[in-house]
This record gives sequence, structure tokens and C-alpha cells, in this order.
Amino acid sequence: MTGPEVVPRVRISGLCKRFGENRVLRGVDLEVAPRESLVVVGASGIGKSVLIKCLIGLLEPDRGVIELDGTPVTGLSRRGRQSFARRFGMLFQNGALFDSLSVLDNVAFPLVQALRRSAAEARTAALEKLGRVGLGADVAGLFPADLSGGMRKRVALARAIVMEPDILLFDEPTTGLDPIMGDLIDRLILGCVRESGATAITITHDMDSARRIGDRIAMLHEGRVLWDGPADRIDESGSEEVHRFINGVTESAMPVSAG
Repeated sequence: MTGPEVVPRVRISGLCKRFGENRVLRGVDLEVAPRESLVVVGASGIGKSVLIKCLIGLLEPDRGVIELDGTPVTGLSRRGRQSFARRFGMLFQNGALFDSLSVLDNVAFPLVQALRRSAAEARTAALEKLGRVGLGADVAGLFPADLSGGMRKRVALARAIVMEPDILLFDEPTTGLDPIMGDLIDRLILGCVRESGATAITITHDMDSARRIGDRIAMLHEGRVLWDGPADRIDESGSEEVHRFINGVTESAMPVSAG
């Protein structure tokens, strides 16, 4: 006797997106289970960010379906998009902090704007989330310009989790960080995902990061998913393209067969 089928938290089917003659996504199929951490890897410019923007409704796909818990969310009205967008928390590549707001107000911003919480309630929640990423009250009054790159990433992570979303998105979370800080950010991300029980989707070209935080890894190539499987099995993919990417080998450096 088999158990009940688990409905994917996120299902992407046949997703296509083009810009003029440039066909970026050519039929992407992906599923992410509840509480799973999926990492999407691929070369720069391959369409990873376009995929995320389609997922959260910033771009409308040309074809294909995106479902959350079995419910299609493509083609929704503006109001419908606002409603489902509240389920997402996102850490942007550059942090995307507001320069004119303090750290505390940056983290509290989604609660005030999206959930209409009082300023006092939002700031209390923001302080708690800052603590979750290892930042104390002494940082709360600072401004983004006062922070190091690693601290800005941590503040952005606190803002991503402040509404306690059930889907977390991470856009190149370790870009611009040294290896030690990159490892710290990955560990914080993994801790936040595990603690909250959220589903996570990360896009990156950093394979060290992908191996640390991913339960599964999917590789985009030429607008489609070339390989998808457990993170600890990617070295056994059997794909030459995957091998070149994960090992940083250019095509010209591949051994040439005799004959």
C-alpha cells in the first residue's frame, strides 16, 4: 500500500520566455517538494534570473504553467499576483536594501507595506529576525552604507524571512563575498530554511554554494533543464556539459579523443 501523493509546493511545466529573437527559456520543467531546497545552476546569462522573475510574477511567460500547491498562478490579475506574492521571500543578488532607511526599517518594510502591521510590531519582528542572522540591536540604527558586503547580505536575508514565507528565493547569495563569508551566508540560509520549514529555490553559478545548501540541483542549458537530481549525485550525471560546468572546464580544455 502506497501513501498519499505529495503535491509539489512549486511545479513549473513547459515554461517559455523570449525577448525578441532571443529564446531564453525553451520549455523548463521543474518540481520542488514542500520543505525541499532546490538549487538551479548554469552559466551566466542562461536564464536563471528570468526563471525566478517568471516564478514571482515580475515577468509573464510566453507559454507554460506555474503552480503553487497544485493551483495555477500564471495569468493572474494584478490583485491575484499580489496575494500569491506574499508567500515568497526573496534575497536579491545585491541585497536591494533601501539606502535611505535604517537597517531596522529595511527589515520591517515588508511587514508595514504588505501586511499593514504597526510600526512598533514590525520593528519588534525585525529585531528578532536580525538576531536570527547573527546581528544585534547595535546594527539596527545603521544604514546600508555603513555595512560590509557580508552584513548587507545578512540584513537582506533577515528581510527575506521577516514575513515567514513558505517559499524562499535566493538570487546568487554568495556573489561578491569571500569564501569564508560565503560559507557563513550559506549556513545561515540553510538554518533559516530548515528552521522555518520553507521550500527554497536558489539560483547560482557557485558550485560550492550549491552543494552546501541544495537537496537537489538542476542545471539549465540552452533554455531547458539539462540535468536534475540529488546534489550528491551531480558528479555522476554522465553529461559532458554538466561535467564542464561543475569543474570549470572550458570546451577547448576537454581531452580530444584519438581517431
